[in-house]
Amino acid sequence: MTLKDQIWLALKQVPYPGYSRNIVSFGLVRQVSVHQGT
Repeated sequence: MTLKDQIWLALKQVPYPGYSRNIVSFGLVRQVSVHQGT
């Protein structure tokens, strides 16, 4: 599993306040970018 996939799975665990859905299914997160740097 890639780091990007791991981030998506983690974000899907974050609930949207006051609802039973997560922030990804609500559309608050649409894209994840992973960049290496120092």
